Amino acid sequence: MTAHHPLPISRLAQQSESVNPNELFAFGVRKSRKIGRRYAPIQLDVLCAHLGKTASRVWGVLIGLRNRRGIAHPTRGGLSRMLGISVASIAKALRRLKSLGMIQHLGKILCTDTNPYSSQKYVWAHAWKVIGKVPNHHSKVIRIPMRCRDLVKAACRWGGKRRGAGRVRYSRVSAYTKVNSLLPHPLRGSVMRRVKDARNITSGSTYMAHSKILGTGRYKPGWWAWLEQNGVPPFPGRSVVQSAIIPHPPKLTSKNVDDNIRMLGEVYRTAVYRKYKTKSWVLVRGALQNSKHYELLRKAVAVLTEHDISPTAWVEWHMNRWREWKGGKIAPPISATYDPAKIQKWRGWFAKSSDTNGGKAIISKNHRNLLQKYRAMRRDIRRAGVLAELPDILNIVAAHFPDGLYDLLVQKAKVEAEAKQFKMEDSIRKGKWIW
Repeated sequence: MTAHHPLPISRLAQQSESVNPNELFAFGVRKSRKIGRRYAPIQLDVLCAHLGKTASRVWGVLIGLRNRRGIAHPTRGGLSRMLGISVASIAKALRRLKSLGMIQHLGKILCTDTNPYSSQKYVWAHAWKVIGKVPNHHSKVIRIPMRCRDLVKAACRWGGKRRGAGRVRYSRVSAYTKVNSLLPHPLRGSVMRRVKDARNITSGSTYMAHSKILGTGRYKPGWWAWLEQNGVPPFPGRSVVQSAIIPHPPKLTSKNVDDNIRMLGEVYRTAVYRKYKTKSWVLVRGALQNSKHYELLRKAVAVLTEHDISPTAWVEWHMNRWREWKGGKIAPPISATYDPAKIQKWRGWFAKSSDTNGGKAIISKNHRNLLQKYRAMRRDIRRAGVLAELPDILNIVAAHFPDGLYDLLVQKAKVEAEAKQFKMEDSIRKGKWIW
């Protein structure tokens, strides 16, 4: 679709200044020549009440931005900057206007200049056909299509206790609620229901809802639990194979202040070498108590211990922020990294945005292979369905895991996970960075 327009009015939509929030038609009114015959009048205040405050403001801006063909093409970001509303609220308002027929989404439109000697082309990324006949910006009555008027008046209005406010309520009475209903239940009397009742199982679930074993209080086992009790191997999750878990960064646990200060220095030197590829000799030469950073680091140890903050996570987070502020050429000094006032001030920001944490599970190669083969087996069993006999299901299991292959893969996955866990813990003991 190609549109011809002398000057793109999208420049107006990209302005950074906002408009008056109390004025509906902030950019005036542009009349469209594409007006149909079956248009009906509606009060402007009634329209705004049913559209909502945000949707009505968006529609009023689009009325001022549209061309003679009734097409407006501002972006969501442009509308957000003009109205001072978030992009998410703008998108929600556009969806509401589209559902009520007040706008129509035309997609991308390739535009060319009307000058025949010019080859300039540009694209309207988001074009909207804006509906509504507005005589001027002082009008109290406008005209919209009859179908739009019916949709607008039938739309729910948010909040309040007045008549007609709130969501439309629908009846939840079901025709299948009673046993002696006139309508047959979809599962009542079916072959699938008889099979489930005979086995006392449910398809795909571990336990049968609302069906307890008499005198025990426990639920009856479901279909998959019934299969596991009769020869199908269990799912190789964490209860079967314990994956390797990335340890959490070490914290200050020593009661000796000097040992904690030495740990701060070691963490700082490792981080500088890792991020800036340069060696730092801070707190290496000379006595620790003679260092000019001793008092500052002693206060930093107290703040980090009080708020249970890992020095490794703090240094990683602070150096990332330092790169954003100062660039990535010069490392921050240790006095700026462990400034107690900064730690106390930014600890909430650090807690929300830090990603140097442990607890993430690492699935090994053998474990991933085992999971893929088990999911393929489970897919074939579910394709067979609950009507399949147990020997047929065991044949499917034997086709995927022949001659004890399941136990062999489980053992390999366990050995690989233990080796990975030992390697990570050993790297932490040697002072290496694994996060």
